[in-house]
Amino acid sequence: MKTAFIQRKAGTAMKKIGFIVNPVAGMGGAVGLKGTDGEETLRKAIALGAKPIAPKRAKVFLLHLKNMHCEVSLLAAAGKMGEMEARETEFPCIPIGRSKEKTGPSDTKRAAELMIKEEVDLLVFCGGDGTARDIMDVVDLKLPVLGVPTGVKMHSALFALNPGAAARITARFLSDGLPLKEAEVMDVDEEAFRRGYLSAKLYGYMLVPYEAEYVQSVKCRVLEVKVNLEIKRL
Repeated sequence: MKTAFIQRKAGTAMKKIGFIVNPVAGMGGAVGLKGTDGEETLRKAIALGAKPIAPKRAKVFLLHLKNMHCEVSLLAAAGKMGEMEARETEFPCIPIGRSKEKTGPSDTKRAAELMIKEEVDLLVFCGGDGTARDIMDVVDLKLPVLGVPTGVKMHSALFALNPGAAARITARFLSDGLPLKEAEVMDVDEEAFRRGYLSAKLYGYMLVPYEAEYVQSVKCRVLEVKVNLEIKRL
């Protein structure tokens, strides 16, 4: 595990936040599917009556941040990937990229690429471990990232405890400065999880503004653990 910290100093210029929402994150878990990775799983989730979770939590984050009166410029991925949530909360934003009705991992990666080009000071995303992996594939250690938890598989160490905590970390990082920590990006095998096995894997690291009270720790470092489903029946 990497434990190096990098101190980031606050400046006087208006900071830029990149904002990306995975609109389908968490839908599978809401109907007992242990995740939403893959189009087939998403179709099953919708058929079972799943409703979007990420947009609601994204708006909670934005409302908390708005109430903190931060001097920030919000660069939101176009359409339902961030722009829509910003407009619905009346949070001024600059749309980035092109709006699409149907989105997927490639759209998340493209949005992350655009945020790097825009030289944002912090990239905030709303999703789960799968979304974190997509962003890591593009961002790596190029810029600080913070996750707003909206998925089911929350094993990575780059998520705030909740949307309100994410807003607090964002405000402190951009105004006062916070140390950056290389945080683990983890993900589990959804099919194995549905069969009762938790198989978690370390995929890499991203830089995260670190405030111990408000950022979750990595949940699982073992490669394979048998989940005792009978415990739920006791």
